[in-house]
Amino acid sequence: MFRKAFTLYADQIAMPDTIRKPFCAELKRWDHSPRDAAKVAEKYLSTFDFTWPDGLVFLREYQGRRGTFKQLAALFAGCVYSKHRFFDQFEMAKRTSRAFPNLILSRGPVMQSCPIHGDKEGIILPVYDNYWQEYPLRESVFCRCRVRQTK
Repeated sequence: MFRKAFTLYADQIAMPDTIRKPFCAELKRWDHSPRDAAKVAEKYLSTFDFTWPDGLVFLREYQGRRGTFKQLAALFAGCVYSKHRFFDQFEMAKRTSRAFPNLILSRGPVMQSCPIHGDKEGIILPVYDNYWQEYPLRESVFCRCRVRQTK
């Protein structure tokens, strides 16, 4: 599942295939150390001219300023880990769906509403509902939505 999460974001920034495998392996090792993971991301992201999704262009413009590239590297690592945890959480929800058949969607730890799921906040749907495949969580770097199992 980690590789799937990594590939999702690597595709978004057009990461070259030559560094994907070693970057993914090294990033996975630092799962429990955000600071070291950010350093690993910074090391690999500095090896190619990447492009960020349109929503992050404003950060890219300030890359020359002190600390901004480090923030972008930390953001990349954080997004990969976040998506990885969501994949694991969703797999667990499938395994325990007999006891807790529904998922409730809520906003994450941010003030602004999610551009993808904002209008559906608080909705309760079955674990196997097509909504979760059509609008998966954490597909965008701006999505911080959460799900919780419920009866």
